[in-house]
Amino acid sequence: MKIINFKWLLSELIVIFIIVTTVLSFKYIKEKHVPLSIITNVYDIKADNMLETSRFDKKNICTKEEINDLLIEEILMQKKIKELIQEQKEIKNIEVLLEKNEEKFIIPTNGQLTSRYGPRQGSFHTGIDLASRVGTPIKASATGIVVFAGYKGSYGYMVEICHSDGYNTRYAHCSKLYVKVGEKVYKNKKIGAVGNTGRSTGPHVHFEILKYGKHQNPLQYIE
Repeated sequence: MKIINFKWLLSELIVIFIIVTTVLSFKYIKEKHVPLSIITNVYDIKADNMLETSRFDKKNICTKEEINDLLIEEILMQKKIKELIQEQKEIKNIEVLLEKNEEKFIIPTNGQLTSRYGPRQGSFHTGIDLASRVGTPIKASATGIVVFAGYKGSYGYMVEICHSDGYNTRYAHCSKLYVKVGEKVYKNKKIGAVGNTGRSTGPHVHFEILKYGKHQNPLQYIE
């Protein structure tokens, strides 16, 4: 007569029990309804947050498929909200461009006029040059939005501001820049400092005014 090994039998029964309970639990989650408390624990989300954006209350229960649909719906809703917030920020940033610019432009820095707008040494000078010491403040000629602030070829370090009515102004050869792209600047705000960067023969500001992309004579606009 064989002696029954109770320890081995007990261990086998425990293994079978674990397998059976695991299979049944998966089947239950898939086919049956799961309490909201279990859902929040499994998905690591707060019940209150889930209830605020769902059609379920604390007494209701939902299937695994409904949970997935609900979570996808919530993610899409949050994404749409973020997109709307971003659109509002962008609209706010360009509101200034819709304002009428009834004031004239001011000279951007204190300096000596060393080169005018027009033909120059076989080429065409697209702005005016105002010579001054390195570090002399450069100010915004009118209110607008900064659309460029950085290094740009022969311009050196440059700031470009977009104004209303199709106007843009450029401030080139700076030694320092005090503004960044997207920033709203008001007339007379310090945006940079006089320098000698880019293609330049000495410290000065090359100042341009454009209207709808075409260069204008700045001296006709400066008050």
